[in-house]
Amino acid sequence: MKTLGCLHAHYSNINYLEKALEEYPIALHHFVDPGLMIRIKNDPNLTHEEAKRKVLEQIDWIAASEVDAIVITCTNYIAILDDASKWSIPIIKIDEPFFKAFSQLPSPRTLIFTNHETVDGTTKRLNHYLHQNNKSNNYSIKLIPKAFGYLMDGNIDVHNEIVVKKLTELKSNHPDYLALAQLSMVEAGKSTNEGILNPLDPLIEEILTQLHISNLNESVT
Repeated sequence: MKTLGCLHAHYSNINYLEKALEEYPIALHHFVDPGLMIRIKNDPNLTHEEAKRKVLEQIDWIAASEVDAIVITCTNYIAILDDASKWSIPIIKIDEPFFKAFSQLPSPRTLIFTNHETVDGTTKRLNHYLHQNNKSNNYSIKLIPKAFGYLMDGNIDVHNEIVVKKLTELKSNHPDYLALAQLSMVEAGKSTNEGILNPLDPLIEEILTQLHISNLNESVT
């Protein structure tokens, strides 16, 4: 049995990992702290160094909990954390396997957000990945307004309704290949049955790789 520490900025992300990994020999320990995201949004005096120090403290705390790896599902945290080499265990960032999958989509491509606070950090990291791997950085960005506020208030059903409606509209009116930039949109994306790329599927593959789990019944140590 492997142990995975999961750092989230919102409790709604817990269920995604629990359901996706329930058949594997992995114990999930969840750590949820929306405070940093709230500070980034509301405190203009919060410096990058202060935010980074908070992220490092959180990861240090989780790493000391005897986990085999840590997964970070918040793109705000990832954008702040520029180096994960100080830890001896794998630090799995949700956007890195997603970037690889996104880079393989044909053009035209559209990257979809609901949280405008994550757009700059995510696209900066995505563009860096595409440049480093000699991939085209030709894609467009679409922000779905209002939905994320409902999510943060706990109104997940309303959030999903807004996202599903917009995704259905986009698929009907545009030929683009769509990709969801945030884990919080996965449920809505899957319910449209439109083959929209989401960050969960490539993340699960990366988790299994990093934990050396080859199938449902075998764990390789």
